[in-house]
Amino acid sequence: MKTFGDTRIDLQLDEQRRRETIIHNEKVNKNRDILKRLIHCVIFLGKQELPFRGHDESRESANRGNYLELLTFIAEYDPDLHYHLSTSKVFIGTSSQIQNDLISAVAEVMGETIKEEISKAPFVALMLDETTDVSNAAQLSFVLRFVTDSGVKERFVKFEDVTGKKRAEDVAAMALGFLEEHGCMGKLVAQCYDGAAVMASGLNGVQAKVKEKIPQALFIHCYAHALNLVLSQGVVKIKECRIFFSHLSGLAAFFSRSPKRTQLLDEICQKRLPRVAPTRWNFASRLVCTLFEKKDALKDLFDYIVEHHEEFDDAAILSADGYLSNLGNFEFGFFLSTFNEIFAHSDVLFDILQNKSFDMQFCLTRVEEFCICIEGQRDRFDQIYDETVQDTGLPTGRRAHGDSRSHYKKLHNGILENILNQVQNRFKDHEKLSFLSLLDPQQFTSFHSNFPETAFASLTESYGPHFDLSRLKTELSVMYASDKLNISIHSFPTDVKRQRTWEKNVQNTRAKWSVKNPRTTYICSAHFLPDDFEEGPILMVGNTGDFATATPAAKRHRSAYFEKREKTQAEGRDLVLGGDGRADSPGHCAKFGSYTMLELHANVVIDVQLVQSNECGGSYHMEKTGLERSLAHLERQGLAVGTMVTDRHRQIAKWLRETYPHIEHLYDIWHVAKGFSKKLLAASNERECQVLRPWIKSVSNHMYWCAVSTPSGQGAQIVAKWESVVSHVQNVHTGHGDLFPSCIHGRLEGRESHKKWLEPCEWFFPQM
Repeated sequence: MKTFGDTRIDLQLDEQRRRETIIHNEKVNKNRDILKRLIHCVIFLGKQELPFRGHDESRESANRGNYLELLTFIAEYDPDLHYHLSTSKVFIGTSSQIQNDLISAVAEVMGETIKEEISKAPFVALMLDETTDVSNAAQLSFVLRFVTDSGVKERFVKFEDVTGKKRAEDVAAMALGFLEEHGCMGKLVAQCYDGAAVMASGLNGVQAKVKEKIPQALFIHCYAHALNLVLSQGVVKIKECRIFFSHLSGLAAFFSRSPKRTQLLDEICQKRLPRVAPTRWNFASRLVCTLFEKKDALKDLFDYIVEHHEEFDDAAILSADGYLSNLGNFEFGFFLSTFNEIFAHSDVLFDILQNKSFDMQFCLTRVEEFCICIEGQRDRFDQIYDETVQDTGLPTGRRAHGDSRSHYKKLHNGILENILNQVQNRFKDHEKLSFLSLLDPQQFTSFHSNFPETAFASLTESYGPHFDLSRLKTELSVMYASDKLNISIHSFPTDVKRQRTWEKNVQNTRAKWSVKNPRTTYICSAHFLPDDFEEGPILMVGNTGDFATATPAAKRHRSAYFEKREKTQAEGRDLVLGGDGRADSPGHCAKFGSYTMLELHANVVIDVQLVQSNECGGSYHMEKTGLERSLAHLERQGLAVGTMVTDRHRQIAKWLRETYPHIEHLYDIWHVAKGFSKKLLAASNERECQVLRPWIKSVSNHMYWCAVSTPSGQGAQIVAKWESVVSHVQNVHTGHGDLFPSCIHGRLEGRESHKKWLEPCEWFFPQM
């Protein structure tokens, strides 16, 4: 009996089971941790929009794909993951099937979260957009936009293959099925399409069929896309125009296919040709304007390729000969001049329509002005025709027989007529959006004395059942009449006590609201006391005259601004303004920018505009957008601008020349001198031009002196003074010319007397 021991068998079995349970639970927890790492990798790659798979995922491959390479990288610092990947035989988590299962699981969880958000939203808007993927399949994207307690949300939900379902009935059925699946049939208040290829033929049919089921689903075409369609339809409908733009697209692609051709383009034309995007006709305008400007240089370039045929392949020679013939062809030159003038007006309108503005009437007034300008182009035909004849000669080939002038006049009128008809069709429903002006702070002052009945009637017609209209009208009237209308937006405070106060105040009306990231949280001042604020506001809206500021000195500048406004109006004198932009980071990666307007006579900042890069198509365009808004604001204030001083920004120079031709545009001497000094510095780095370096500061100072010492309007004398520096640096101080015959400096002393005089240089002096 002693061999059986003292411990009971049932207790030993229970202990063994307990230990196995502990081991099993530890293994389950480890497996869950491993699965979490796999899911995090999937989420990371999805967030960064990176592909998962690689061409060769074998262990010997140098690049096994982003998913496997990311797991391998993490495993170097994670012993548990490293052990799992190196020892597991049943489930590793790296196969293509597991990757797809993980992606589907993540997508399902995200979809359920979006559905939960939508279920709590009182209203939603539907956006549909079509694109073609790499497999040439048409994909329709479904996006929902709605309001939650934490703000406006915009969620992409899914893609749907519409390659064989491009009829309006099919698209409308998919849209209604999608809305029913997400419980939005009774919540839809707006529908928006971009008018892409899948929507173009049956655009009105889609929105009409949706409105049959959901009458309150307001449809308004995106204005910027509408303008694109106006321009594209103006081309597609006319055979000769379509051929012209096909040649343009091929010409731009000719250089992009070869680094050697691109280098030749940089050397001869000193400007690259933009590529044409099929759905972005403002890109085509850039190509037309560039080609019109560099036409002669391109002729020289293609002539060089033909003459030096031994340096290029047969395809390049053949294409160059064809493009050289096109550039000398009457019809090509005629269409180039015609569309160059049309695009000069459409570019300005496109920039206005791209801005996020409550003032729909302002946008539509600009659309009407665009139509007037296009109508006025009819009178420009004879000048365009005669100038093209002088440049290329009379039409040849089929057009040479008969009355060629009448033929091209008919074509010219056909282009203009087509564009005008398209504008009228695309923008005819604009009055449906007039209710947006009810919340335009720029018009609150005028609304106080004259309530916007037309805009309110528009809201009543579109969304009357969703509002208590009598109460809403009363609240709007009180808001317009309030003397304390000024509202400021403040950064979330760093002080803990203030943070709690702010949260409580907001939670009075939004119970579930909480701060997720204090650095990116901003609070409106409407429901706070002055003591609640820690710093000056970052943006002022309301009766502030659109005045935006980032410093507590805003009030002083605003008072000086209005004083200056009253004074200049009383004297009847136009403003002389200096403007410049600045960004939150250097280079082309800035997100925010500001444009400051300085009244030069009073030395007072009268306006500061805040611009975000995604409002204007990139950080490069922020400065021009800020200037546009600032001048529009001054115009609304009744101020007349006589002179504008800016840097040498090409976009701004062109825009001012075309939009405000009555404003005298001058370049700031500081920017001009800075740019010239950089060129001198680059030249001094050449081996034979190093003696130029000691003269850079003196030449820059001379440029300042030329501008400051010459009365306004004496441009020729400024040029004569400036050109005299070429003789001065060679120790020649007389005989400069009639307007400025000799240097006026005395005997050179100190450092100036010890500089080495320059010898004539074949490269530098002609450039300077």
